[in-house]
Amino acid sequence: KAFERAMREGIHQDGTHLYPAFPYTSYAQLSDEDLQSLYAYLMVQEPVKTQNKPNELAFPFSFRPALAGWNSLFHTERQAYSYNEDQSQLWNRGAYLVNSSGHCSACHTPRNFLGGEKKGQYFLAGGEADGWQAPALNALAQSPVPWTEDALFQYLRTGQSTQHGVAAGPMGPIIEGLSQLPEYDVRAMAHYLLNLKGSDSSQAVTMTAATQAVQQAEQSTQQRE
Repeated sequence: KAFERAMREGIHQDGTHLYPAFPYTSYAQLSDEDLQSLYAYLMVQEPVKTQNKPNELAFPFSFRPALAGWNSLFHTERQAYSYNEDQSQLWNRGAYLVNSSGHCSACHTPRNFLGGEKKGQYFLAGGEADGWQAPALNALAQSPVPWTEDALFQYLRTGQSTQHGVAAGPMGPIIEGLSQLPEYDVRAMAHYLLNLKGSDSSQAVTMTAATQAVQQAEQSTQQRE
């Protein structure tokens, strides 16, 4: 129960508040079954004794009780993900992974001056992580070289895309983790991200269109030279 409270509410076993650098705002959407599985796995790992680093936050950020107010403003969804009956099973699986354990919005959604993730049109609209720009994920099919589900799947699976580059910075460890997921889960994430509103926009963007965009860019470069 203490583990579940930490994951869903951001409260330590001793009752103190955890900082949302630990993404409990996303973990809250994990299912009860997955939380129990995570707890069972962690409890059989070899324990390590180490001292936590001291809190170096300046006041008022170092005042943990203030996080209760922060949570009331920005952590209002504390229940497990609810299946969307209007969408496919693949879409729902992707939504569940992206928004819970994947916590993609932690980096890819802009934040307000209090550190809360912006909502609505700003969801997955681009953010920052460790000094790196985290690009928008809510308009992948409209990017200069449009993403397709297959291209996004390959990128998430391998960290490489012929037309979009190589994963670097904070995305590197993410790719390493995604490489251990079942293929279906990675495809579900790609499908969801290209169909955030439930539309089928990804089907309208073909590899041919992406290839043409690349060719046009190359021709433009050659003309300037």
